[in-house]
Amino acid sequence: MANNNRPAWHGEDDVIILSFSGDLTKELLNSLLSITEHRLETMKGKKQDKKKFYYLLVEYLQNVYRHMELPAERLKYDSVMLFCSTGNNNYGIRTGNYIFNSSIDKLEERIKKINAMTADELQANYLDQLSGNDISDKGGAGLGLIDIARKSGEKIGFSIERMNDNYSWFTMETLFKASVAEENT
Repeated sequence: MANNNRPAWHGEDDVIILSFSGDLTKELLNSLLSITEHRLETMKGKKQDKKKFYYLLVEYLQNVYRHMELPAERLKYDSVMLFCSTGNNNYGIRTGNYIFNSSIDKLEERIKKINAMTADELQANYLDQLSGNDISDKGGAGLGLIDIARKSGEKIGFSIERMNDNYSWFTMETLFKASVAEENT
């Protein structure tokens, strides 16, 4: 599949906040969040930017955890990939996980639809989803992707690489601007 809305990523001077590749369990997910929270406390930057980054990371990891598929056979990548960095006045989050090929069209259509929305449309769509009682078989209400676009103020970058007849590797990423002045608060 084509590369869609992928931002320029990770420069030489960027600081890696967290990098992970492997199998993701609920316990490990909580550990990754705890490590990231501690790492952010020790980094320079505005508190509001770090909170925004952390909020988005939680959304990303919930999305991966709820929607990852685990192929029985070993494929090209580990089951989950996570990479977070900051630099050049940006924060970035990139995740990768396997999905069923049968999910590609719906997922791609959903992200493109979200990326085409204005801030006001995102807010209205978020409130519509929030007031609905639709819970997917994966346990979500469809708010994660909307909230990522809404909170980051950016388009969601993604790519899909077909692995075999059943699975594809789905990569999703957001790069958002930090506040202008850096502080250590």
